[in-house]
Amino acid sequence: MADQGCPTKTCSTCSEAKPLDQYYSRKNNLDGLSGQCRKCVCKQTSSWFQKNKDRVNAGKRAWNRKLRREALEAYGAFCQCCGESAREFLAIDHINGGGSKHRKSYRNAGNYIFLWLRKHAYPKGFQVLCHNCNFAKSHYGGCPHNEQQRKVGVPSQDKIAPTRAMTNESWAG
Repeated sequence: MADQGCPTKTCSTCSEAKPLDQYYSRKNNLDGLSGQCRKCVCKQTSSWFQKNKDRVNAGKRAWNRKLRREALEAYGAFCQCCGESAREFLAIDHINGGGSKHRKSYRNAGNYIFLWLRKHAYPKGFQVLCHNCNFAKSHYGGCPHNEQQRKVGVPSQDKIAPTRAMTNESWAG
């Protein structure tokens, strides 16, 4: 299969002689290349993932939950508008808007925002809002909680120290 003048190696799985660029590099091997060609490695990896789909998905879910929990805790773990603290109801909000544009910059990859926040050391410009307050802010230009608080003269949440009800000290993994 390989050209006469091109150096080749025989794959340990399919036993075909293939050009060296058809092998992954592997520092520990004497020749610095994997014993299997790229095609065989891909087949083997795909097969393993199919056989271990539940295990792989469980690991991904656990990792995503951990990233989400860390991000929410970094920004206060309660809605900055209404005080909701049940993490199932909480979301990360871009304080000055632009969340849609930010999401599209990394291909709308579900929980990627949490990884992005972690890699950037949880920068300013983000806050925790419950899904209701976040939706109202993005679709109606503001949350009804803030309008009610202004009418009654209640200071905004950022001026109120979090109470025990606003923080969830018993968060477990």
